[in-house]
Amino acid sequence: MEPTTPNSAATEHANDDNTEPRGGDTTERTATTEVMTTPAFDAATCDIAIGPCRLRCMKNEHGILCKMQDEIDRRFRVPVSLRQLLQRYEHTPCDAGSNPTMQGKSWSGTIEAISRCIAAFQKAIDATEHSACQDIATKTCDYAIALTHKTPAYCGHGDLLTLVHEFMKNRTYNLAFTHLLDQVFLFEHERDGPFWSLAGGSSRVCESQKVECLAIIERCMDAIRNQADHLLHGMDVYRP
Repeated sequence: MEPTTPNSAATEHANDDNTEPRGGDTTERTATTEVMTTPAFDAATCDIAIGPCRLRCMKNEHGILCKMQDEIDRRFRVPVSLRQLLQRYEHTPCDAGSNPTMQGKSWSGTIEAISRCIAAFQKAIDATEHSACQDIATKTCDYAIALTHKTPAYCGHGDLLTLVHEFMKNRTYNLAFTHLLDQVFLFEHERDGPFWSLAGGSSRVCESQKVECLAIIERCMDAIRNQADHLLHGMDVYRP
């Protein structure tokens, strides 16, 4: 199992945006990722997507948000693509779900294990531990497939795996925004730190820009958490 590279994951994410997710209402899912910055009613505004979040912002904020967008896209790293996950499922014998390591976990325990794999994958990439990335990608698939073996045979396992992969992407975005927020506080008093470069450079940064960036990050994280709740609810439909 080859781990998905950051660029291929981002490309797949863009392609998946045109595909209606199974097991949930598209309108509801879209609403969970809408983030508004409430500009003045008659102000000139523009739209931008940062990860799964769409924002409407003032024209003079667009440069800041583009830099935030680049940082989040750079850290969007999912262990496997949906195509790889479905192919692995198709080539896994039905009795493979009897693996005691995988099947011994509860439904919620298996989802938590997938979540931990996503976090471990980010750390392994940061440490350039390629063999670890490979192992984590394989284990992530194993846990996802083990989840299908916990559902009745008549359930749409492909639909469930699509939801699980959406959950993987959601968790990846959550970690990317958390990393960005950590950088803000880690370099809070360094005027040339990563946060200030996002805010437009040390020569132009001001307290109001800092507050606005923090507010945007928090709004995005709230939207991502709402989407995670929606995806978990969608997966619960398949829960035995």
